[in-house]
Amino acid sequence: MANIRTIDYKGSDSASAGTGPKGWMFWSGSTTVSNQTYSGLGLELMDTSESYLKFTTADGGDLDLRAKKFYVGTPTSQFISGSSGAIEISSSNFHLTGGNVIMAGDITANTGNIGGWHIASTALTASNIILSSSGTIQTSDFQSSLLGTGKGWKIGSDGVAEFEEARIRGTLSTAVFEKDTISAVGGQVIIANATTTTGSEVLYPGVAAQTINVANAGGFVNGEWLIAKATASAGFTTEMMLVSSVNSSSTPNTITLVRNANSSTSIPTMSSGQVLVSQGASGSGYIYMNADPTDSATPYIDIVERTGSAIGDTKIKARLGDLSGLAGVGPVPADPGFGLYSENVFLSGTITASAGEIGGWGIGATKLSTGGFEIAASGSNDYAISSSGFTVRHNGLVAASNFAEKFVIVGETNSGSYFSNNGGDGVNLIFDGSGGGEVTMNMQLNVAPRLANGTIKPIQDIILPLEATGVKMEATVIINVAGVEFDEGTIAASSAGVTW
Repeated sequence: MANIRTIDYKGSDSASAGTGPKGWMFWSGSTTVSNQTYSGLGLELMDTSESYLKFTTADGGDLDLRAKKFYVGTPTSQFISGSSGAIEISSSNFHLTGGNVIMAGDITANTGNIGGWHIASTALTASNIILSSSGTIQTSDFQSSLLGTGKGWKIGSDGVAEFEEARIRGTLSTAVFEKDTISAVGGQVIIANATTTTGSEVLYPGVAAQTINVANAGGFVNGEWLIAKATASAGFTTEMMLVSSVNSSSTPNTITLVRNANSSTSIPTMSSGQVLVSQGASGSGYIYMNADPTDSATPYIDIVERTGSAIGDTKIKARLGDLSGLAGVGPVPADPGFGLYSENVFLSGTITASAGEIGGWGIGATKLSTGGFEIAASGSNDYAISSSGFTVRHNGLVAASNFAEKFVIVGETNSGSYFSNNGGDGVNLIFDGSGGGEVTMNMQLNVAPRLANGTIKPIQDIILPLEATGVKMEATVIINVAGVEFDEGTIAASSAGVTW
């Protein structure tokens, strides 16, 4: 029962019960104070139950330090302190104060949660998103459209992103753009069959043929030319490649290409995802849209056909836009401007033009003309058709220097269409069709001129198809009946059948 203590100190329980004063105790071995049993070796200092130091080896030993405030350490380097219910810890790379943590070192954890994210060994995950240490960000339900119907989204560590839909408020800038079989590079768009390289980088082989992995070899054939464009320090590098073999039945698909033999004009390294665009095999083709700002002959849209197996065996079948690049080709003039060039044009609607040429005819605002002959619209033009010796007015009247007009015989049944009352004592001969008959310049009378009631009257006047100042016309009247009179006299029966 060895111990050292104040006489009146009764132990911690008695002190906490208020039956003993402040005190201290050192003991060695067992001791009993106020029905408390102490065993082992210990140290006990007491003020109150909230402020004391206690150490014992009983039942394995414990250390119980209690204080309303404490401070351990050096203020300028590291310390642990507490007061007023708060604790502060500080070291060279760590500071905990007021519930905030300031660190300059590393945090390592492979489990737990932080800010709603679950910590795993290689990723942070939330309700439907995974942030992987490999560099991939994706939704938990992501499924690539290459495997069927796409779902979710993913940004891969290889820089490839897949989304259901993207909306860009500013500028979309890219060296290569591809939508199914539409590829755009440097202001130029080619609509044709296309694919991309897959796997590792494709280096220039230094040999004639090279087999590469592609995303899809479907639709490609032997003898087909492909074009590839890649950025370089001096701009774009373009290379044409000839397909010599296609394998679309195994995974991955492969295409064997005959590369450009000149390494200085070849693409030295094609990264995974390099676009390869068809420029057709013989008999096929592509659509080419060019808006390259460095090309003075743009913009335009070309329909191109490959006509042979050589690299240059292509022909522009149609072009819409700036035709200056075709100046001098076939019917295209030296300065054509903008328009449509094609071998054939079939239209079901309206053609409107006020200038130009068609079939050697000059197009004016209201007429077509060539070599002294013209066809003109009504209005400011006197004639519908005119030349040096022939004219047709817009009302259908014709004048010609040597023109064989139709021949009309006037008899009992049609006389009403060629005779009319001139309002006096005579009858007019109608040549211009205004009486319902034919327009003619040649008339044979088999009946004498008469009124509608049958009364024979002398010929008073002749109504011709064309009457105008300076226009001379020749009309033929064959009188084949007796009794025909003119207001100037009578033609005898013996004179019947003569031309007047």
